[in-house]
Amino acid sequence: MIAGGTYANLAFSQGHLRRSEQIAHQVLRQAIEMRDKLPEPASIALTTLSGVYFERNQLAQAHQLLERAIEVDPNPVGAYEPMIMAILRAKIQSIRGDNDAAFATIQAIRDLYSHRSSSIWLDQDLTAYQALFRLQQGDLISAEQQLREGWEIDMHPFSAFVKASILAEQNRNVAAEEILRNLLDLYPNGFYWVPILRVYAKLSLVLFDQHKVNQASQVMAEAARLAAPEFFVRPFLVSGPQVASLLSLVLHTENLNEGTRSFLKGILTMLGHADGLQNILPRDESVVLAITASITPREQHILRLLSASLSNQEIAEQCSISPSTVKTHLENIYRKLGVSSRTQAVEQARILNLV
Repeated sequence: MIAGGTYANLAFSQGHLRRSEQIAHQVLRQAIEMRDKLPEPASIALTTLSGVYFERNQLAQAHQLLERAIEVDPNPVGAYEPMIMAILRAKIQSIRGDNDAAFATIQAIRDLYSHRSSSIWLDQDLTAYQALFRLQQGDLISAEQQLREGWEIDMHPFSAFVKASILAEQNRNVAAEEILRNLLDLYPNGFYWVPILRVYAKLSLVLFDQHKVNQASQVMAEAARLAAPEFFVRPFLVSGPQVASLLSLVLHTENLNEGTRSFLKGILTMLGHADGLQNILPRDESVVLAITASITPREQHILRLLSASLSNQEIAEQCSISPSTVKTHLENIYRKLGVSSRTQAVEQARILNLV
């Protein structure tokens, strides 16, 4: 049964919410058959289910399951389970707008951790959560200071994720992008209790802020494809019009199956933008965004070289392609931008923040 709880947690970490839910329910059925003689596995299963409901944005159910887990096993033997419970409680408090309470909840478990060791959770994890809650309050200075209390930030995945989030808030998007791409390379299946979808969603927003709209749209589309079968909602419910604009752009420009399209429409409804891109931005701006998204990374690079007054031959050498391929790229760029010359292309690219 304990192994079952471990497998449920592993599935959760990898973003497989349905599988995690199935295993957790199986553990609970076994616990009932044994007449609650093994409260620890039952508590682990309930906590995992609470995490599943949280990621689906079913906060009331998540809270109820978490309270039930505590009731079943109020004094867990190890440090592992209390830490997961505290982190979940803090997340729910934060979503409900009480980041001070969330910070205090993590501090309490940090104090407990100082007397009880854990082979999985480190004090660095808890410090990073406190930094995240300060960030969500808009207190960048405190968030940075909190994160510096830890060690080896760049070597620890969750701390690195929070650091990237802080950098993004400071408009240091190039540095944030580097960290997030590194996390995707090193942890393709996520890191403990932080499914990789959160990194995808954050990376897409960082790219969007750099006017890499085509890349941002593709990354967000991949995140949506992974999330839709699990109804994995939380990574997309970020405040502000930026997320809604990007999600709507993906819905209108990317090749998605019907399930993923329905999933995105549901999130946009949650964000109050059920009518799509035109409801979020003025028509002219939505058209501009769609045009910008059509420019591929290669075409954007060529536009930058074009704006530096390089000839076709020089662009070919820079990009390690033939002059005829450069000509083909330019023809595609002209068509997408609705222009007919190099000068017009550069001018339009500057208007669209592509260069």
